[in-house]
Amino acid sequence: MHLWLGLDGQNLLKEGCNQLQFHPDLVKPENKDAGEACLKYAGWDDKAKAEFRDRQRLSRE
Repeated sequence: MHLWLGLDGQNLLKEGCNQLQFHPDLVKPENKDAGEACLKYAGWDDKAKAEFRDRQRLSRE
């Protein structure tokens, strides 16, 4: 399938993060590295980043 041709690793990470933004496992403490990578590379706006951080915080409580 040619859908993924031309995408580099960073673009694939961005697409994956955008697809998983609201998945409950992404905010779990044991997935902190994945969550931080998404915050850095996904291109989420400030509101989406703040909401994600709130969900991360709540998952630790």
